[in-house]
Parts: sequence; C-alpha cells; structure tokens
Amino acid sequence: MIFGILKPYPSPLITGRGIDLDFPFLAGCMALLGLGLVMITSASSEVAALQSGNTLYHMIRHLFYIVLGLVACVLTMMVPIATWQRLGWLLLIGAFGLLVMVLLPGIGREVNGSMRWIGFSFFNVQPSEIAKVFVVIYLAGYLVRQQKEVRESWMGFFKPFIVLLPMAGLLLMEPDFGATVVMMGAAAAMLFLGGVGLFRFALMVALAVGAVFVLVQAQPYRMARLITFTDPWSDQF
Repeated sequence: MIFGILKPYPSPLITGRGIDLDFPFLAGCMALLGLGLVMITSASSEVAALQSGNTLYHMIRHLFYIVLGLVACVLTMMVPIATWQRLGWLLLIGAFGLLVMVLLPGIGREVNGSMRWIGFSFFNVQPSEIAKVFVVIYLAGYLVRQQKEVRESWMGFFKPFIVLLPMAGLLLMEPDFGATVVMMGAAAAMLFLGGVGLFRFALMVALAVGAVFVLVQAQPYRMARLITFTDPWSDQF
C-alpha cells in the first residue's frame, strides 16, 4: 500500500529542460526572507545582548531556521504533485491526530492558558501550523478530483466543510482563533479559485463573517486584539 502511494512520478522541480522554477517569484520570497532577517536583527540586538551576551543571538537562530526551511522547501518541491494528491488523506488524518494530541494532558504544553504546543526535549511543535499546510494539500487534491461537482452542486461545495468544521473546533479548543481564521480563509479562497458558484461563495462568506463576529464577542481578549490599533500605546508589550 505504501509503495502504491509513493509511486514515482516526474518531479515538478527537475525536468528534462533543467530546473523548472518561477525565478521572479523565488526572488520575491528571498527578498521577504532577507527583510525579515534584517528586522529580526534590528529589533532583537539589545534584548539578545542582555539575555545571552551576544547581540546576534536571535539573528543566528532565525538564520538557522531559514536555512532549515529552505532545505525543507527544496525537498518538498522534489516530490511529484501527483504524490501529494495521493497522500492528501493521510496528511489530513495526521493533522487531526496532532490537533487531538495537543489537547491531551501530559502531551500538550500549556502556555498562557493555551494548549498549542507539543514539547520535545529541545524544540516545540505547534500542530496548528502543520495542520494548516496539510489542509491546503488535501483540499487542493479534492478540488482537482471533484472539480465538476464543486462547481455544479451544493454537495460538492459542502463536503470540504465536513472536514474543516471539526478541525476548526479542535483549533478553538486550544484555543487558537488566529489559526482558525487563517485556515478557513485559505479554504474559502481555494474554493473560490476552484470555481464555486458566486451565490454559494457569498453565502459562505456571510456565514463566516457572522461566525467570526460571534466568536470575537465571546472572548474579550479577541476584541481587544482587533481594536488595539486604535490605541497602540495602551499595551506596548
């Protein structure tokens, strides 16, 4: 079964014509990474000097994660698109498993009242970040497989929410409202690009706005985050 899932396909990165990359897009990504590194260095040098005696501590740490991320990016791009489509449902199950694990006492790590991390000996994992990526992979495969149904029927439109709503519920149990909004927003954008009818999309947006309003009102700290920009100096830290 595993060998069937990992059946080889042509790599989307290396083709018979050489390396197939969108170089302007890559340049933009690298520019953003460089800008972020400069900002991290500028904002953290004094704190790093006080905490570790090395003004470049946080810059070096951030640079390490950038390199790690770039290596992961290259390895990911070496995997054929068809393989990701075949692995989508397994990744989705893995995402659910991680979101359940983080809520279990003794496994999930509570910080400031939220159970968002799974702690290991020398690093922490935030399952919500992994789950967001896995949901995108699964939903992309679904939209490719069920393109006609998604465009023409209500059932094709509603099926993804059978997966998305329970996952959103798990995220809210942590609680991680931000990750929930990002995940559902990404899913909505993908459904729109996948050809969902305008009426169905408008209905989904209206329901989503209503749900966000209710959830924001349910917790005072969420409302405080939304209105912080009106008085940014009221809580500088």
